[in-house]
Amino acid sequence: MWARVGVTTLFGLVLALSVSIGFASSNDYPVGRAVFSGSAWYGTAILRRQLTAGTTQVQVRIGGATASSAPIVKVESGAACGATPTATLITQTTPSPVTSLGTFMTSDTYAVTIPLTSTSSMITVRIYSSGGAGSVELACGQVYNQPSQTGSEHWW
Repeated sequence: MWARVGVTTLFGLVLALSVSIGFASSNDYPVGRAVFSGSAWYGTAILRRQLTAGTTQVQVRIGGATASSAPIVKVESGAACGATPTATLITQTTPSPVTSLGTFMTSDTYAVTIPLTSTSSMITVRIYSSGGAGSVELACGQVYNQPSQTGSEHWW
């Protein structure tokens, strides 16, 4: 009988420790979402930090583009949409092909982890006409934490 009580107690202790450790660990895969608005271009971007791999995955779907454009996606920080960003965190290396319907989608993984400090607030995803000098910003979306939209939005 004492063996049964001992085994049951040990099992309960192991179960309780594994649950409490799970609650104490951080989320290694936080997700941010940006919605493009305020221009003819519309769509959504999803950013997923993969801390264990030291990478960030950026997925973008845009509509309203012209078939002749070759847009570049950049993740930038330091300013909200409508203002000049202070730092570029990620730059897409190859332009996204635009379909005859005026849409493009891209999903790329970059060997960089988006920094989460007070000095890197106001992260935005911006679409530019090209990657070179004189490039024009075509669309911008501010990145917010997801899925924890509980009435107050916090910069990612």
